[in-house]
Formats: sequence, C-alpha cells, structure tokens
Amino acid sequence: MANKSTISDFKLAVQRNRGFAKANRFAVEITNMPGLSTEGARDLSFMCESVSIPGKQITTLDYDNGTRRPFKIPTGVLDDDVAITFNLTNNYFVKQAFDTWLNTIIDQQYLLNYIDKYVREVIISQLDEDDNEIYSVKLENAYPFQVAAIELANASTDTISTVTVTFACDRVVTNFLNK
Repeated sequence: MANKSTISDFKLAVQRNRGFAKANRFAVEITNMPGLSTEGARDLSFMCESVSIPGKQITTLDYDNGTRRPFKIPTGVLDDDVAITFNLTNNYFVKQAFDTWLNTIIDQQYLLNYIDKYVREVIISQLDEDDNEIYSVKLENAYPFQVAAIELANASTDTISTVTVTFACDRVVTNFLNK
C-alpha cells in the first residue's frame, strides 16, 4: 500500500526545513579586488544583479573489465565557472573595476603577471529573509577571465545596462550554515 501524502505533510516538511530559499536573497563579496577601495567593494556588491552558485561534476572514465558492459569510474571533480551580472551606473565603475583587474592579470603590453598578484576569494551567499547566511560557497584563487560585451540599443530606453563577468577558480569550498 502506497504512503499517501497530504498538503499538511507538505507544509510540515517546508516548516521543518525553515521555509523555502528565495532566489533574490543573496550576497557576493570579492576580497581585496585590485584597484577597488572598501567603499567600492561594498558598492560592487550592491550592483550585483545575478549570480549562480556553481555546480560540481564528477569526471568519469569508462572501464571495461572484459564483460562487454563497461561502467564508469570516478576520476576527478570539475567545478563550474561562475558568471556574475552587474548593473552599470553612469560612471561605469563596475566595468572600470574589472578592466583594472584584467589589466592586473595581463597588462596592456600582454605581459602575464604572477598568479598571486591577481587571484582573490569570491564568496557567494544565500541569505534567509532576515539576511542571515544559510549557505555559502567560496571560490578560492578566483579571477575573471571574461568580461562580456555590453549591449547598447536604441530600443532599450528604460533598461539598465549590465555587464557579465565570468570567473575561474582553483576550488569551490562549500559552507553549510544554519542547518
């Protein structure tokens, strides 16, 4: 006999797990971004329109033990790159900040800097209704590798301009908070 669930069971499950997480409750912090003051870092966080908590994939290799039924064995871990979209203000300070960071990685003469000069930590946090962190990830040794094009159009009269910055990192560390 199948176990029948009711709306009451569903509501209890949601309450037991402290409600639903809201996608619009988040924070992004970039530590010691090159060329950006503490006030600028705070403003940058306010301008963040969207971000994804990165996914994780276990890489595999097909193994055949002679039975003609190969199976997958785990070989490593891949963390997704992280794209963060920022709203732009009239002084383009977000774009200028990431241009400065990119120039810290490879300068105007195309000279590559040492990695310790340009990697930073990026912390992405899911917040509850009271702005308490409930889950976060830290991108260790992160750096932007792409600042996307900024689209401009005559038809976009009431649209805020945005720029999307894509980050790579060495490792994503998960922090479970408020269990």
